[in-house]
Amino acid sequence: MKCNNCGTENADGQQYCQGCGAALYGQSNMYTQQNQNTYGQQNAGTYAQQNAGTYGQQNLYSQQAYTTPPQQVVYNQRITKENLPYEFQPISMWGYFGYQILFMIPIIGFIILIVFALGGTKNVNLKNFARSYFCVTIIILVVVLIIAATGGLAILGSGMNM
Repeated sequence: MKCNNCGTENADGQQYCQGCGAALYGQSNMYTQQNQNTYGQQNAGTYAQQNAGTYGQQNLYSQQAYTTPPQQVVYNQRITKENLPYEFQPISMWGYFGYQILFMIPIIGFIILIVFALGGTKNVNLKNFARSYFCVTIIILVVVLIIAATGGLAILGSGMNM
């Protein structure tokens, strides 16, 4: 008896397909068409899970396996700069140097730095570099403000003692 679902040839008298676990509709089955539909739909997955090891790995026991094509997974492929997507392309040493010079430009560089740090580029490495450079810039500004505040107070204090 041939399965209507996957086309596997099954022995007469079987209630379920050996290939996919679907209920078989034939003259040799003792159930009516209505009972086969409801019973087969409820128990096809259970049958498939129970007998997955019995029939080997050539059969996939899920509806998803029959509706979507299998994805090809390539293992042990050497990762090179050419086969990386743009989002993960590394920045060269000269690239870092150039971006540092660009970010040092007083007003325009700071604007570009903020744009890159907030996601103005799809390259993850450039975005992370801009974020770290932005953090260093903020730290330097805070330290300069603290020195200016304490230095300014020291100058005011020494001027009053005269």
